[in-house]
Amino acid sequence: MRMPENTKTRIKGGARRGLTLIEVVVVLVVIGILTAILIPAVAAMRESARQAQCTNNLRQIGLGLSNYLSTHDMFPAGNSSRGFSSLVMILPHIEQSPLYHSINFENGAATPPNAANTTSYSSRPDAYHCPSDEFVPEPMLRASNYGGNQGAGVQKFGYNGAFAMTLGLRPANFTDGLSSTAFFSEFLASGGENRDIKRAVFASPVQLLAEREFTQFCSVCASIDPATAEVGYPFKGWNWTFGDFGQTLYNHSLGPNQPSCLNGNAYQQGIWSASSRHRAGVNVLFGDMRVVFVHDSIELAAWRGIASRNGGEVTAVE
Repeated sequence: MRMPENTKTRIKGGARRGLTLIEVVVVLVVIGILTAILIPAVAAMRESARQAQCTNNLRQIGLGLSNYLSTHDMFPAGNSSRGFSSLVMILPHIEQSPLYHSINFENGAATPPNAANTTSYSSRPDAYHCPSDEFVPEPMLRASNYGGNQGAGVQKFGYNGAFAMTLGLRPANFTDGLSSTAFFSEFLASGGENRDIKRAVFASPVQLLAEREFTQFCSVCASIDPATAEVGYPFKGWNWTFGDFGQTLYNHSLGPNQPSCLNGNAYQQGIWSASSRHRAGVNVLFGDMRVVFVHDSIELAAWRGIASRNGGEVTAVE
């Protein structure tokens, strides 16, 4: 029997050909290429958003400092009211009065915390945490990612930064100008045996405490081997309430994202470097309360220049 012509056409047209092996491979390669392109792009977008939040945090700290200045006619000390940090003292000025009033100031700041302040120490304002840093060293010692500038290095320059140890400074003390002096920058929190070169604190193999040995000590720290060097203590950013180096204070002895080192076992004469997970630099809050992204490539002399409040340097970083 002869089939109708249109039936034969449908049978012929309905036949399907499968993908060849070459076509499958090409599709997989294209998908792989697109994935390789998109994943870094998405990661970069997320980090850009995190960096923007870190910048906003510094602006909020700057607002707190400005409000504190308006109220007290001076900036907070780096270590004020029984050892508490400047981050504690500005709490009422960044809408954190309940947390401020929960602190028992009579007992003083300590690491680890005394029992009277366990509750307040276990809290941390969001403004003190950069989301690019996901490391939290201890549940009861909440880390800070922001430190106040205490100068270019005690060993040679003294406490020549924006935050004296126990003395609140007035704008008149900044003879270099507020716009030329760094107030706060970022650092990555550390703890335990962590050996991340940006995060950890190492102990230098030799102690070089004399003023004339400052440059030598900086060279030793800059060339430290993170795989073999002794890990030092205190840790960076361990306790946002405690006003001291590492905890809430840093210095400009070495450039951004360089190692941090105790000077043998001395920490006041140590190097406490700014650091971040942002690409090739750190955010810095200046005394005029603007935030600038400072690249790792900044010359050391310029980095130390913006550390000083009264060194006579004229330094621009933008």
